[in-house]
Amino acid sequence: VDSIKVRFEGIKVDNPKLKIPKNVEEVKAAFRLANTQYKKALEHFVLDGYVTEHIDILFDQSQMYKHLAHLEEDLGRIFQMLERRKELLEPIMKVINPKAYQATRQVNQ
Repeated sequence: VDSIKVRFEGIKVDNPKLKIPKNVEEVKAAFRLANTQYKKALEHFVLDGYVTEHIDILFDQSQMYKHLAHLEEDLGRIFQMLERRKELLEPIMKVINPKAYQATRQVNQ
């Protein structure tokens, strides 16, 4: 199979071409692109109707912030990233069923 093309009628998503980042600035640029796509996905995969997908997206965003914080040297920015993770996850952790998402909760803490 040479390639498979999947089309989603009615959904307009630009898939930017990414290259392997060679420095921290390129990693940050890739983070910004990915974060923008996650935000767009959350507009479609709303909590009321797409619970699992919505939660997965939030956890993925949180993990991006976590990994980016490891590359950051400025303590103020690190704290901002940790605060952003808290803002993403805290509200959802209060409403999800802890038994249904127990493994996910443990991984993302």
